[in-house]
Amino acid sequence: MQDFFSDMNMWHWFIFGFALMAVEVFIPGAFFLWPGLAALVVGGVVMMLDIHWTQAMGLWALLSVITVVIWTVFRRKFPAQTESFSGLNRRGQEFVGQTLT
Repeated sequence: MQDFFSDMNMWHWFIFGFALMAVEVFIPGAFFLWPGLAALVVGGVVMMLDIHWTQAMGLWALLSVITVVIWTVFRRKFPAQTESFSGLNRRGQEFVGQTLT
């Protein structure tokens, strides 16, 4: 196992990032998206700087936590407005009570 981590390169991080984003498609909730994005960023950093795998893992963990916290704060500050979609799939409902010519 030690050999696998020591041989990790940028392609491993890119594949890991896209795999996490693919998991997000099947398990929605916007949680796997952010660690996947962090893995893509780490892949870019590894490509440019060729850092050691322990530094890459630490950077991925740190970026994952930061992106999830930022997303959580953003969602609390700007909650989804479900009232605007209340008439979805009820086209005639918006005309009830109106007089049209």
